Amino acid sequence: RFNTSFYNLENGSSSPVFADWPLLSVQDQAAQCVRSETIKTRLSAAVCFFGLWRSWGYTIHSINQILIDLRRESIDVSCFVHTWFVDGEEEPVNQELFNHLSCAAQVRIDPQADFDATFDVQDYATIGDAFGDGFKSMRNLVRESESHFRVSQLWMNNGQKHDVVLYLRPDTLYNKIDPFEVMEIARGENNVVYVGDYHHR
Repeated sequence: RFNTSFYNLENGSSSPVFADWPLLSVQDQAAQCVRSETIKTRLSAAVCFFGLWRSWGYTIHSINQILIDLRRESIDVSCFVHTWFVDGEEEPVNQELFNHLSCAAQVRIDPQADFDATFDVQDYATIGDAFGDGFKSMRNLVRESESHFRVSQLWMNNGQKHDVVLYLRPDTLYNKIDPFEVMEIARGENNVVYVGDYHHR
C-alpha cells in the first residue's frame, strides 16, 4: 500500500519538516479548488509532478500504470508538471519529454539558475548545515519546495474542481497506488491534499 501523510488545508497541520513550504501561503486558495460538496460517482483527480524529472526512463512505466489504474476505476485524471531546466545537463528537460506520459499534461519549466538567484540558503539554515554537505541538500529542499508551490499554482488556476490531489515525484519508482485508497480519501475528509511519504533505498 502507498504510505501517505496528509496536509490539512483547513487547520494548516503538516509535517514539521515542511512547515515553512511556500504551499502554506496558498492554503485558503487551494481549499476553494478542492471539491467540498457531496462526491459524485465519477471522481476527478489532479496528479501533480514536481522537482527534477531525472531517471524518467526507469520510472515512467510505473507512473503511467498509476494513471491507467486510476482511469480504469472511473477517476478522471488531469496531469500537471513543474520542473527545472538545469544548465549543463547531458539531457536537458524539454516539452517533448512529457509526451511519454499517458495523459496530456499542463507543463511549466523554469530555469533553476534564475530561482537560485532569488534566495540565500542561509535564510533556511537556522540550525546550521543540517545535512552536513555544504548546504547542498538544503538548496535542493528549497528548490523542491518551490517546485511544489509552482505545480500547485497550475492546478489551482486551471478552472477545474478536483476531488483529490496527488503530488508525485517523477524520479521515484512506484510499486502501486491503490485507486480504491484514492477514492476512499476523496470521499472522506474535505480539503485535504494527498502527499506521498517517500522512502528512499
